[in-house]
Amino acid sequence: MITTGRVIAAAWTALLFVAANGCSKPEEPADTVVAVAFDQPLHRSDLRQVIPIGTSAADSVAMAQSFIRNWLEKQVVLNKAEANLADADRDFEAKLLDYRNSLLLFAYEQELVKQKLDTVISMEEMEACLLDHKEDLILRDGMVRARWFRAPRTDERTLRPLVLAFERAAPDDKSMVERWLAERNIPITDRSATWTAWGELYAELPPEHRDREGLLSKDHRMVLRSEGQVFFLEVLEHRSPGEASPLSVVEQDIRAIVLNKRKLQLLERMRQDLYREATERKDIRIL
Repeated sequence: MITTGRVIAAAWTALLFVAANGCSKPEEPADTVVAVAFDQPLHRSDLRQVIPIGTSAADSVAMAQSFIRNWLEKQVVLNKAEANLADADRDFEAKLLDYRNSLLLFAYEQELVKQKLDTVISMEEMEACLLDHKEDLILRDGMVRARWFRAPRTDERTLRPLVLAFERAAPDDKSMVERWLAERNIPITDRSATWTAWGELYAELPPEHRDREGLLSKDHRMVLRSEGQVFFLEVLEHRSPGEASPLSVVEQDIRAIVLNKRKLQLLERMRQDLYREATERKDIRIL
């Protein structure tokens, strides 16, 4: 049981010592016991680990009091648990050993992976992996590569040259469209080099055209008129829901799949090599 007199006397001796010395490290003949709980001692050196050097006397006393109190409360609860739990529940030695071994193996494997794993992945390997896992990487929403811009809806005579040039899309026509927009300071949203989800693009469309079925299901140019503006959209490439994802969209997922496969192969080779070497040295044997 906790011996209250010993706890108080030893604890206050330690507190006064800590306060007087500001948590410095003077020479002392022994590591004094400052508290006892169920024959388990708490030493003065334990206090030094939680009270920084240079702490004022008042703060040192307060921190030491709090630490001792918390330590005693913890020991009381541990003692109660020890007394009331069944023997099987208290036998943590095997579990602790298993946990330690797991941590040791994990740390070694992580270090081995960091030193030995080849992280360079070729485009051919990326594409092959995508093909192997295409069922796991299908699109839930369609995607497009597209360009679009909006022009104010004026009279048709003013817009007609722009519409015709946009729809024909010959090199001279494209230059004419760019000049027309530049003269009026109208920006072009260019997503031709990246993939945009259908849902994101639909949000850009004029409200009265967002429900058109199949609007983005083919590569084409379209001019969508609405009140106050005309929306020009060029779909360069599209992928429908259920199709394979573009490689650029799932590149990080592919990299993770490839690297995880390499990691597992590396660790398996390590285990096999170590087992073979230990067998050859006769460090291990089956009796």
